[in-house]
Amino acid sequence: MLKSLAKGLALGGLMALCAQTAAAQTAPKITGGSQIRLFEAWAQFPYPSWHKTDNALAESLMSRQQEANTFVLAMVPKSESFKKWTKQYTLFGHWNETMTLPNFINSSIHVFRVACGAENMTLRKVVRQPNSGLVVIFCSNSPKGPKQYGYGDGVGEIVVMWMGKHKNTFVKIYQYWRGDSFDVKDPTSWPVSTQRLDRSVLEFAGIKLLPYNP
Repeated sequence: MLKSLAKGLALGGLMALCAQTAAAQTAPKITGGSQIRLFEAWAQFPYPSWHKTDNALAESLMSRQQEANTFVLAMVPKSESFKKWTKQYTLFGHWNETMTLPNFINSSIHVFRVACGAENMTLRKVVRQPNSGLVVIFCSNSPKGPKQYGYGDGVGEIVVMWMGKHKNTFVKIYQYWRGDSFDVKDPTSWPVSTQRLDRSVLEFAGIKLLPYNP
């Protein structure tokens, strides 16, 4: 079953990024964002915060990784690089027959708790629904975080992260803003403006998983 699902794994509105097309079903229509085929689902999602058009290739650098049961597509602005960036947008898909959504959400959040340190992390739960959850993570500093991923003393980040499931497909979509360490209580010190953060939260609240029917 997984082999047949993975064979046709494809992008809908971003399909120009990969040389694959959906095997049996075309992408559903969406405006103001894009969609990606992830195993048993179509994920509909907003554009990254820096996009001004729907031409992803013109505005972003892409990194795509795929294994048997995991798919990752990461994007950074064209003017930045994956070695050093201030904004990143990632789509993650995972197929698992035994995982539960609470476990998926907890493990996704735990990654940031380890990188930032519990004392430097503030979690704000925005939405929790039966098949999805939306959180904002404030990592005010990351002195013990893995340096190979850009963390370190004096580095902070804010993340909007949506997590959901459809059948055995688990999806995580998140946008990072990274900069200097900051004071959570002082928005002027954040690596993203409150207006942009609020807008992204509203956009992420509209993310949907629709069934893929091969």
